[in-house]
Amino acid sequence: GVKFKKEFTQSINLLSDIAVRHNIQNQIDTITATWQHHTNHRYALDEDYDATTPIASLGLEYIISDGHIISSFVQHEGLAFQSMSVTNVYVKYAFAL
Repeated sequence: GVKFKKEFTQSINLLSDIAVRHNIQNQIDTITATWQHHTNHRYALDEDYDATTPIASLGLEYIISDGHIISSFVQHEGLAFQSMSVTNVYVKYAFAL
């Protein structure tokens, strides 16, 4: 993958990365939907399986003071089965002791 960090000001940075994940070994099985009480539908994880999936994120980092940083970013990643993907938003506060 590739990471990118661009300083806007002394206290604000733009963060970005893009990567490709590849599953070297995977044991494929089936799962049963537990949220549907009256059906016994099974999902085959070996159908439309893609061992190589993309991951990308974009975020901002704000340096509050020495040793205190707050950051937030959005991450999007492809899932390995049935052409699905997921997007998450993260907020992190870090401080040095």
